[in-house]
Amino acid sequence: MTDKLKNLHRNHRQRLKNRFLNQGLDGFEPHNILELLLFFSVPQGDTNELAHILLNKFGSLSGVFSAPYNELKKVKGVGDHTATMLKLMPELFTIYAKDRVNESHTKKFSVDDVAKYLLPLFISCDTEVVRVLYFDTKMNMMKDSVAFTGDVNSANLSYKDIASTSLTNNWPNVIIAHNHPNGNPMPSMEDIRTTNLLHDGLAMFNINLIEHIVISGSRYSKVFDMVSRDKSRL
Repeated sequence: MTDKLKNLHRNHRQRLKNRFLNQGLDGFEPHNILELLLFFSVPQGDTNELAHILLNKFGSLSGVFSAPYNELKKVKGVGDHTATMLKLMPELFTIYAKDRVNESHTKKFSVDDVAKYLLPLFISCDTEVVRVLYFDTKMNMMKDSVAFTGDVNSANLSYKDIASTSLTNNWPNVIIAHNHPNGNPMPSMEDIRTTNLLHDGLAMFNINLIEHIVISGSRYSKVFDMVSRDKSRL
């Protein structure tokens, strides 16, 4: 690479970094975002072409981040450092989102607050994951745990296990959530049936199931809210 071309790439990198530092990612195209990220694993050269290749192969930024490590390594120009960094991104974002909530531990949560907190936690999930969130009497979030991976049904989701954690810690309010990887956040009939069974089981211990949130991509639905507007689904 000639000195002139090196300087051109160097100046372009600095301009893109400065643009981000001054404006954030607003106005960035997906390839610009990926190009900027690749600066940190590809120390020299033009990362714009590699960004386009990755986006064309995997379809989107989220597709790049969700791609299997071995598939990323098959792309020319993607080495171990780059593949590892790309796989790190969704995991890092999940930890960041959870940590932000932990910093505001005393905040009183509404159901929609909880849904917005959960959205990034399911970004990298390509299978169904069920989470149980526990709250004190003032609706401060006390614990968020992954209950299991798999379909939501009464056999997998035990109200006795949830009740044990709630009673032991004096956390009387519970929200459950799971994702639909198929892109549709509408609760299924099995989701509704399991929610009703769980609600009735927890009620025997004076534990309140506040809501069951179903998440898909950037959208979510609330089972109790949906059922109250559509009694025919019961």
